[in-house]
Amino acid sequence: MNEQLQDAIDAILYDQPIAYHPIIARAVGSVTAGVLLSQLLYWTPRSRGAEGWIWKTQPEIYYESRQVCKRVWLSSSQ
Repeated sequence: MNEQLQDAIDAILYDQPIAYHPIIARAVGSVTAGVLLSQLLYWTPRSRGAEGWIWKTQPEIYYESRQVCKRVWLSSSQ
């Protein structure tokens, strides 16, 4: 089996999927921003802070959402 195909299969079987809602991407006009916002909305009710703050570092969120969120951060820093 081709290595790239095996990596894709492994990612599907063993990685943790991210929270993504296409309706959010349509509402904000961007799949990239929709993925990031979906991930933040996923973590909001799971936060430990009384005010709903999300205690995730940029590397943690990047790890969870991979390259998609990296594009958001790069575009916002320009």
